[in-house]
Amino acid sequence: MKSESPRSLLETTLNTRDLGCDKSTVSGERLKPWRVLRSDIQCYPSENDVMLLKKNQICTIIDMRGEADVQKKPSGFAGREGFAYRNIPIHEGSGIPENTDAVSGSYMDIARSKNAARVFKAIASAPGGVMINCTAGKDRTGIITMLVLKLAGVADDAVLADYAVSETYMKDMFEKQRRMVEKAGV
Repeated sequence: MKSESPRSLLETTLNTRDLGCDKSTVSGERLKPWRVLRSDIQCYPSENDVMLLKKNQICTIIDMRGEADVQKKPSGFAGREGFAYRNIPIHEGSGIPENTDAVSGSYMDIARSKNAARVFKAIASAPGGVMINCTAGKDRTGIITMLVLKLAGVADDAVLADYAVSETYMKDMFEKQRRMVEKAGV
């Protein structure tokens, strides 16, 4: 019997999930659900998505994409009533690394970004839950998520497992992109 593949929390995204399912090794308790969600871009949230977020008091959206990406594909939460939309761009890690050896350096650049501190301040000062995103919700969002989970005392294996889920959620999109790159001869 084939197991059901994981689903994004939002019907209009591919990679939205709650960090509240992880357990802190410090306190021994699960992290509070619906406090921090990680996601890919939400260009056209459905009314169901909006209602789900409002019901669970996710009222702050932190978009880490750069200005050009935000202008090209605006967030569906920018200017939406009931949500505080914050664009805090992290440019580091937004491109495709030159090779696999460059990935770890790219991830360190994300963690060291001056705007990473602004993201953490926005999370800490949010009146309710927050949803953080970049384009795919994988690299910039993944590194910030990793840091949030480590600060909360989540074990390394759980942090790595959370990061790896993005590959599963985004598998079809990544395959489509790979075929496009091959076709273009890049």
